[in-house]
Amino acid sequence: MLFAAAILSLAQGGALPPDSAPPDPVLLAVTRSGVRVEVGQEPNRGALEVQTPYGVLSTPTDPVAVVLRSTARRDWLTPAFDSPGRASTDLIESLNADGRIGELMELAEHAKVRWTGPEDGLRLVAALSALEGWGARLRMVPPEVAWEDQTEWLWEQILRERGPRVHLLTGALVEALPVYSGTSTLRRLPSSALADGRDHRRPEVRRATALAEGKQTDADRLRLLFLLDRSLREPHPAVRDAIGWAASRSWGDAADSYWFMAVTRGEEAERIAAAEQLASHGGDRAVDFLAFALSAHEQRIGRRFELAGKDVQVVRDTKSPSSPMLAAAPGGLCNTGVPYAITPDDDRFEHTSVIKVSKLRPVVTESLIEALARVTGEPGERTAEGWLDWYRARVKSGP
Repeated sequence: MLFAAAILSLAQGGALPPDSAPPDPVLLAVTRSGVRVEVGQEPNRGALEVQTPYGVLSTPTDPVAVVLRSTARRDWLTPAFDSPGRASTDLIESLNADGRIGELMELAEHAKVRWTGPEDGLRLVAALSALEGWGARLRMVPPEVAWEDQTEWLWEQILRERGPRVHLLTGALVEALPVYSGTSTLRRLPSSALADGRDHRRPEVRRATALAEGKQTDADRLRLLFLLDRSLREPHPAVRDAIGWAASRSWGDAADSYWFMAVTRGEEAERIAAAEQLASHGGDRAVDFLAFALSAHEQRIGRRFELAGKDVQVVRDTKSPSSPMLAAAPGGLCNTGVPYAITPDDDRFEHTSVIKVSKLRPVVTESLIEALARVTGEPGERTAEGWLDWYRARVKSGP
């Protein structure tokens, strides 16, 4: 059978608006293990490298088996996708699994214009993360660029790029950056580039900067303090997500403690952002922190009660989270000269006799409920009291 006869037709859902022209067909190369990726031209069967319109996918042990001819999807143009919901998340997962990189890029551009509400952050992050994942897998740097210069080349391309390709480049950059070794700066982005990127006017560059900081994380705890502050104050949801990831990767215990203080005592916006960070990047005790913050639901100011063996008091005033206390090691600087957090200041949950929680407003209660549903995978239809009953039963039953 000729290879051309192996071109199959896939019917995909998602009706186009009546006035839209039929989209061009999409070619998907499928490897022997089932990996799919969009291609511009049909690769040879058995090929171990797939040339996509965006870079080369190397599959040295997984040859191309077949090419599928499919119809492009434009589901996000229908009214159903203007509102957050599972449908849009399913679409992103489907496009990602099919390797439909071009359609993911179109979706990212659509999201930039249309997904701007407070509830759009999660699906926006999902779309960008899918593109970054493909960027990490593709070979995007020209072969004439020396190995040690690749990260600099990618960073320069990110600064120049104005389209959705920037997210592929971001994924490639993060993949190329080394983890901190303590001895070498080879292939690392310099501090000056990161400093410029943190305050860049384009959120795509700020997100790339945060992800780069998280990947090439080092022992600079003072840098973490800036990450923690920005993890609550950055207005763009995709950038805020990347900053939270970088903070948790750099120093997870301190980040969790900071977000715990914010979610229990911070201003309204800080509490909402901290709940989001705990759900996305919190550690093993994220559920505990969220539940104790929620425990103030419909409790009067001054009320003191017990939850899961700990005393809780509802207070009137709010208090912005403070940075972890920094100091040198006893007897002088530690051998690296790097500050560290003093316990118990960095563990305010374990080492506090009475946990104080500011009175909740409805919007904060809603954000805590949503965060608990996300981090646990439990049904999200529970009320605040339902979640507290669930938490008490969870603690009682043990791990």
